[in-house]
This record gives sequence, C-alpha cells and structure tokens, in this order.
Amino acid sequence: DNSQRLACFDRAVAALAQQFRYALKMVSIAQDRVNAHLETELDLKKARRDALQMRLQWMQMQDDLAAQRTHLAQITGISESSLIVDDRSIPDLPPLAENASTSLPEGPGMLAAEDNEKAILARAHGDAQYTWMPTISFGAQYGRVSSIENVSEFYNLHGNYNSASIGVDIKFPVLDRVRAAAAKQSAADAAHQELDLEAQKQKQADGDRKLKRGAAELNINAQVAELNYGIAHDELESVLVAEHGSTGATPLTPKDEMGARIQERQKYLDLLNSRLTADQAEIEYLRQAGELRKWLQSLSPAAATPTGISH
Repeated sequence: DNSQRLACFDRAVAALAQQFRYALKMVSIAQDRVNAHLETELDLKKARRDALQMRLQWMQMQDDLAAQRTHLAQITGISESSLIVDDRSIPDLPPLAENASTSLPEGPGMLAAEDNEKAILARAHGDAQYTWMPTISFGAQYGRVSSIENVSEFYNLHGNYNSASIGVDIKFPVLDRVRAAAAKQSAADAAHQELDLEAQKQKQADGDRKLKRGAAELNINAQVAELNYGIAHDELESVLVAEHGSTGATPLTPKDEMGARIQERQKYLDLLNSRLTADQAEIEYLRQAGELRKWLQSLSPAAATPTGISH
C-alpha cells in the first residue's frame, strides 16, 4: 500500500510538472494574442490564474511525495536517496467478487460484546435461581486452651483443655426481597444487553455491505476515469493532426493544442487518483475480511517482500 502510494505520487508529480509547463505556454500564447488584439486582458488573467493553480498543486504533490518517501524509508530501513519504486514489481490486487459474502469476521469489539452478554445472561440466570435454591453452610471449629499460667484455677475445665464445635446452617431465601429485586434487575440488564448486541451486529452488517459496495463503486469510478483519459488522449491526437491541417478542416491554433494537452494531463491525474482510491478501498476490504495476509502469502517471494521496493 505504501509503495503503491509512493509510485502514484511520483507519477502525479511528473504529470503536474508537464501540466504546469503547458500552462506557462498557454500564458505566453495568451499574451501574444492580447498583443495582437485577438483576446482581452481577462483571457490573459484566466490563463495566469490557471497556471498558478497548477503550480500550487505541483508544489503540494511534491510535499506529499516527500512525506511518503520519508515514511516508507522509516518502515523499510532504506535511505530516502536509495529508495526506488519499481511499478512493474507491484502486483495487481485480486478481483473483488461481486457475489462474495459480505459478512466479515467479527472484530475484537464484537467478540467482547458477545462475551459480556454471556456474562450478564449467566448472572441473570443465577439470580433467578437463587430464590428457589436453599443456601447450606457447614462450619466446624476446634480449639485448645493453653495449660500454662494455671488456667484451670480460673476456669473449671475439669482437666479438659480441648474444645470443638460443628454446625449446619440452612437458609430458604423465599422471602428475600433484596435478591428478588436483584434478579429482576439482572433480567432487565440481560434483555437490554441482548438488544444492544443485536443492534451492534446489524450496524456491523450494514458497515460490511457499505465497505464492499464502496470498493466496487470506486473500482467502477477508476474504470470511468481510465476511459476519460483515453478519450482525452485521442482528442489530443486529433488536435495535433488538425493543427497541421492534415484533416482538410480549418487548422487549429497553438492555444487549442495547449488546452488539449492540459486537459489530457488533468484526466491522467484524475485516473491516478481514482486508481489509488479504489486500490486503497479494496485493500481495506481485504484486511477486514482477513484475506489480505492470504493474498500476500500467495504471491511469489520476489513480489511479496517488500512490495515494489528496490535499492
């Protein structure tokens, strides 16, 4: 996941640098057209604004790339200067099956809630049985009086210095109102906990469905972004052909070319962002489903350690 983000940021920085250069050319073209009285100062200001916005995005992406590179260097132990990400070594994620079960393994919170419910139910059962179960206590005691210091002169022991007692205590708590009230309280707590656990399970099931559906929707969005980039690339090729008058139609201007190039780079950036978002969502789903480790173990040793990193 980290190496994939680094590779995506690296490609995005390069694409934004190209887009910024095209924007600067667009500003130069706009200036020439203003000087030739073909455009107004407003068009020039818009071109400059677009160029500044692209430069800002480029700078921000450079910061993100540096932060990601530092983070990856820390967790791998490889110096930043020696850290290289090979896109070809990053394996494709397994396809997300649409008909797969949406029930994910129970997390620690759910397991703790189930154990808590069992404890409360056991206590409620014990409190309910207390009213009809007698309590029997058995006790025995032995003692010996020391014969020193003429104890027999003060107590009439008749030479017997040993003492022993034994007893049995039987209680029938039929009229124990405190225990009866506690049993009612325990039963109410058990019913409340059961409803809470059912609501928590329903909430987890809804979250599982949303997680999988979200991953599937982001995957489709990435496919749409890929088509949009393909369309923008084809349109750029058409503009380049038309600019040189090869189609027999009215030749296009350098401004049209720069606009098409900027648009093509923007669609490429959208594609990178969509792919990264979709892959991260699928990785999170695999992690929640407990399938991520199995998938990593199924990879070849070269691709599994550490993914996509070389130095």
